[in-house]
Amino acid sequence: MFVVGTTIPVKSTLTDATGQYLVSGLEEGEYRVVISADNYGTQPFRIVLTPGEQEILNAGLTPNPATITGTVLDSATSTPLANALVQVFNSQGVFLASVLSDITRQYTLSGLPKGTLTVTASAADFGTGIQTVTLTAGQTHTVPFTLAPNPASLSGIVTNAQTGSPIAGALVQVFVVGTTIPVKSTLTDGTGQYLVSGLAEGEYRVVISADNYGTQPFRVVLTPGEQEILNAALTPNPATVSGRVVDVETGVPIANALIQAFTTGGTFVASTLTDVNG
Repeated sequence: MFVVGTTIPVKSTLTDATGQYLVSGLEEGEYRVVISADNYGTQPFRIVLTPGEQEILNAGLTPNPATITGTVLDSATSTPLANALVQVFNSQGVFLASVLSDITRQYTLSGLPKGTLTVTASAADFGTGIQTVTLTAGQTHTVPFTLAPNPASLSGIVTNAQTGSPIAGALVQVFVVGTTIPVKSTLTDGTGQYLVSGLAEGEYRVVISADNYGTQPFRVVLTPGEQEILNAALTPNPATVSGRVVDVETGVPIANALIQAFTTGGTFVASTLTDVNG
């Protein structure tokens, strides 16, 4: 289980001999759940938990999964990079799997579902690369990356707009303009500060949010080696939008429909998936 919008794990467990599992001790909030097994495709979920709730998530994993493999190179020297982090997301931005390139500078990620996936690669002191691939069952697809050195970074402090006090645990997400899958994400520390490094030059959307606060979006253009400072003051007691999504012909609720919110200027603010009741 992961904090939504990040690859930061909160809890994990293995199924028993009967295929059952239990994850307890979760605080209320929104989570991503990823269920996987060797030689099977991965199945992701996105859930919102209330205090004391006992949510049941059953998964049906598909055998004969797809695989991606490749190398991660320094774009300036064509030298392979060891310990580069490769991550895979589905078309709705849900994290599926990750791996580090090995001592041969190769990486392999198996157990992937068929369909259109987004693959990112990052390494210390290099910008992040992003590619989209379409996989079929049992396919092995080669996805090479070349990462640019001398990356840019973002840093700042997130505060309460009314009191000026720092907000710990605020989520900072960085998106390439035109996409809804974050290339980088982090949480603020106890003093409300954050640092996002390893960003290639280009234009980005930055979305900063926290529980029980409004969301603040930014749009920035980064140059090689730039150290941009973005401070955010979030307004407490934010507004909420809720509703239900159903099939117009049958009235049956549609689970996992993607809901996204944008400002009037077209800047992405927030997203969620519908639950089993639509």
